Amino acid sequence: MKNRILPILFILFFILPVQAKREPDLYKKADSQRMEHWVDSVFDSMSVKERIGQLFVLAVDVNTSAKNKELIRKYVEEYKVGGLLFTSGDVQKQAELTNYAQSLAKIPLMITMDGEWGLAMRLKNTTKFPINMTLGAIRNDSLIYAYGKEMGRQCRRMGIQVNFAPVLDVNTNPQNPVIGRRSFGENPEQVARKAIAYAKGLESEGIMAVGKHFPGHGDTSEDSHHTLPVVNHSKIHLAKNELLPFKHYIDAGLSGMMTGHLLIPALDSTTELPASLSPVIVDTLLQQKLRFRGLTFTDALEMKGASSYTDQALTALLAGNDILLKPIIPGTQIERLEKALENNEISHQIIEEKCLKVLRYKYILGLNRYRPIKTENLIEELNNPNAERITRQLFARSVTLLENKNNTIPFSDLEKRTFGAVSVGVKAKTSFQNMLQNYAEVTPSLLYAGMKPALTNETIQQLSKYNTIIIGIYSEKKENIELVKRACKGKRPILVFFVSPYALNAYKDILPDAEAVIMAYESTPLAQEYAAELLFGGIEAKGKLPVNIQGLYAMGEGLKTPITRLGYATPEEAGMDSRILQKIDTIIKEDIQQKAFPGCQ
Repeated sequence: MKNRILPILFILFFILPVQAKREPDLYKKADSQRMEHWVDSVFDSMSVKERIGQLFVLAVDVNTSAKNKELIRKYVEEYKVGGLLFTSGDVQKQAELTNYAQSLAKIPLMITMDGEWGLAMRLKNTTKFPINMTLGAIRNDSLIYAYGKEMGRQCRRMGIQVNFAPVLDVNTNPQNPVIGRRSFGENPEQVARKAIAYAKGLESEGIMAVGKHFPGHGDTSEDSHHTLPVVNHSKIHLAKNELLPFKHYIDAGLSGMMTGHLLIPALDSTTELPASLSPVIVDTLLQQKLRFRGLTFTDALEMKGASSYTDQALTALLAGNDILLKPIIPGTQIERLEKALENNEISHQIIEEKCLKVLRYKYILGLNRYRPIKTENLIEELNNPNAERITRQLFARSVTLLENKNNTIPFSDLEKRTFGAVSVGVKAKTSFQNMLQNYAEVTPSLLYAGMKPALTNETIQQLSKYNTIIIGIYSEKKENIELVKRACKGKRPILVFFVSPYALNAYKDILPDAEAVIMAYESTPLAQEYAAELLFGGIEAKGKLPVNIQGLYAMGEGLKTPITRLGYATPEEAGMDSRILQKIDTIIKEDIQQKAFPGCQ
């Protein structure tokens, strides 16, 4: 059967004649008559420079200094850019800068975000959703849709119209330095399902999802931020693996795509250009063969994978891209395009068609009725109880139990156990240890590289006092790996990993002696808390490993355990409203102070 599938895939991607392109769902839902009326009225009022400017999205810092505001003014009023991408910073400051930039713009700006795991990837004091590899361990894709929808709500509240997510790269190379845990996993079909669920949720709130990095950055050992990676696979291999999630994403009717800076000889053996600048890959493959009709963004053109090309903006547009993201020396690139028009290196028709396309999507994304961001209660409304509920559910469903000898997990007969819990690779007591202590008397300790040798020896010796030793692993550094091995020597520990699943290879010598092995994928407080709850039966073990760990565990492995004790939850998880409970708390506290409720304390 497999031998038959491969030729079919080959034909599907590379041989079948070009078919009619399919408009994305966001586009199809728009009132076309009203859209064209707005687009035509705006387009007719634009100069050539303004039409060129609409094809640029430039990056700005999130600070309110006079220098930064002057840069924004320059981008908007002089360069006439179509959009902005804010870097890391503060919620209130980004809202202020967005309002300032929009107030300067003749045509509303498309505000973009690189938020693969939520606003918290860039903005402080916002909800930290799980990274994609963590989500890859979850079996329930409806939860990932809910996460995408919540992310869409938060983007709308922040005046953001486009999120550069989801990552569609299939991480088949454990040594990949740039994708890794940013991927949903190693199985192309699973990556597609997770990414589409997220993107559908995002677009249900009117926010454009942008799949990346076409045609696939998952099997590289180099980082396109620093060089031009080469992907040396056959067309058949690419069709079966790298390209498959992108095809499913397009077929699902999603609206944005980002092209990656990768050299792929099997797809383009003639130009020696990165995929992002190759007409064979962007126009012929993506837009004609795969029928993608949404907006096509380049990855950041300032990256080393593309920055060596002097005419990068011109080349990217001729390749088929619609929007140029973060080009080097943008003023020079804009001037170069103006000269290219004069010299007939690029036609007015191409510029006009792309400008009209950008304007149509601005209408679709609601910029025809733009309103400034209301800054009152902004942080509170971003971090509402529903956001926390979804985040908790995602982390709880992801924790993966890989080994459970003698059904040790969940712990039973607590009265017969003495617990020692050492966290390795951190220098302060952890959320993991705090939650363990909610269930039993657990003695916490720390081990980390650079610790005084006497204290290290004493901490390891103290572990012999306990019959149940829990080791939380927070580091992939060689020194910390050696500390874990020393702590495990002669013992049957429970190992809990708060790192990439690929790190398991570094600990393969001690895994056979472990009583249990748990993978939590990351070290956020919620990942730690739910790993602790799983040990004591406060939650079920449901996660499944999203990648293969060669010689140790296969993709899809993950044991199940029942709930045996009460867990810790928010009111929303129990079907209650925390805001109502807070009001009740306030009333009770006031009446207690007035001694109106004897015994209510």
